[in-house]
Amino acid sequence: MGWSPRWKVMLRGIFNAMISIHILLSLLFAHIATAQSGRSFGDSHGHSLNKRAPLAPDGDGICYTYTIQEGDTCAKLAQRYQVTTSNIETWNVGSWGWPGCAKIKQGDFVCLSSGALPMPVALPNAVCGPQVPGTRRPIKYSDLASLNPCPSTQCCAISGQCGTLSNFCDVSPLGSCIFNCGPKSTTKSAASKTTTTSNPTTTSKTTITSKPTTTSKPTTISKTTKAVMVTLTSIQMVPPPDKTTASVAPTATWQITIYEKGGCKGDYYSAQGHEDQIVGGCIVLADNTDTKISDTTTSCRWWSDGGLNWGTCASSKLVNARSFFIKSGKCVIYSGKKCQNEDWVGETYGAFKGCQDGNTGYLSPRKDAKWGSLQCFEYKSYTT
Repeated sequence: MGWSPRWKVMLRGIFNAMISIHILLSLLFAHIATAQSGRSFGDSHGHSLNKRAPLAPDGDGICYTYTIQEGDTCAKLAQRYQVTTSNIETWNVGSWGWPGCAKIKQGDFVCLSSGALPMPVALPNAVCGPQVPGTRRPIKYSDLASLNPCPSTQCCAISGQCGTLSNFCDVSPLGSCIFNCGPKSTTKSAASKTTTTSNPTTTSKTTITSKPTTTSKPTTISKTTKAVMVTLTSIQMVPPPDKTTASVAPTATWQITIYEKGGCKGDYYSAQGHEDQIVGGCIVLADNTDTKISDTTTSCRWWSDGGLNWGTCASSKLVNARSFFIKSGKCVIYSGKKCQNEDWVGETYGAFKGCQDGNTGYLSPRKDAKWGSLQCFEYKSYTT
């Protein structure tokens, strides 16, 4: 019995389909075998983890820095990055606050290559030490503890706070005090708190006045407030301490940190400058790109990812701030971009009260107010 042309076509189609399936299965098995052997296929853009290139320092010579995540251990990192736990221990000896592989904690930095040690993680509310937001790397890494010093009558604790009690000044337990440690005289500290200036505590709107027209120059500007003020930061390359001089790092006359969440949490703006109530300028948050911090400049930075990264204030989308932390000075907040009276939405009251939000009673701008611009300054007394 002969095959009809129709059956011949059907059988030929089935045969061709079987050949195609065979070819596809062969390719699939070859792909799996090759991936398992560590060649051609795998993670990291076509390179198997088994063939991962050794990590290297960045362009500045700083080690390859990794941020510890939940569940990380040195053993897991060593396996993932094809190094050893001994390598990790060696690369991190002398790093700020390095507890050893047995005690690493989430959020800390760790070196996964050779190279210079990294700066420690910034702490949003730190006022002394190397973890003040924006602090630059010193020339000598061993000088970290001396950065952003407290007033001479106070100790700097590992938390980044200044104080005179034992939990600030004792070096035991290890790491409680990092700079200017030891008992402090309370008598001397109390005597130094005299000041000729005061900040208003009323809820009336602040008006920045024009400069007096008298020809006499101010001759007795009180510096007592600066002597007792908690220093925020020193953002410049710091040379090794000179034993022959008592000079300290420059400070901003005003500084404010503005948070996206209540309780001074989340991403934040950090602004600081040197204006007084006569000169006070206008900082437009959505437009500001001035990030340079020095003895004379006004700067504004936007810190994201828990304070690990920063950019210009203009790079932020935050308009409804929920809390702030003012270190010194006073700020007036406006909804628009011109710092004009009709856009006034509130102002800060009394520095050194810690974090201020709707729950503390010190957050003048209402919760739904738009923060468009700021006018910040430090009150100074002038004599004629």
